[in-house]
Amino acid sequence: MKRFFLWTILIFLISNLVIAQVREKRLALVIGNSNYEHEDVLHNAVNDAKLIGSTLETKSIGFKVLYLFDGKKEDMQNKFREFIELSSSYDVLLFYYAGHGIEVEGLQYLIPVDKSAGTRITALTDYFNIGSVINLPLVVG
Repeated sequence: MKRFFLWTILIFLISNLVIAQVREKRLALVIGNSNYEHEDVLHNAVNDAKLIGSTLETKSIGFKVLYLFDGKKEDMQNKFREFIELSSSYDVLLFYYAGHGIEVEGLQYLIPVDKSAGTRITALTDYFNIGSVINLPLVVG
């Protein structure tokens, strides 16, 4: 009798975990920048992003994935805006980036494919400040 009771509890717990996982809404933004106009080409960045994105989209992981490949600064801003606007409808958010980046004075910048590496001023004006997105107070749920 005790054994039956323990199996019943175990099955109940596992089924609730599976149901909770299925109901959890997941959103990912995956960016891969390979073909830089003014910097070294990164041969695997887009391929890596595609692999990560397709893995996240599998039924067992269950993410809805927003993709951007070889994004210019405006493209990156627009895709992040879309990601942020959709975020309130999701329980789990994930961001993946493959491409050139730089740190300036403690801030991290992603380098769009249409920009070149340069000075501190270049970073402030031409690059995409990932910290401005990461530090946003997102309301999820």
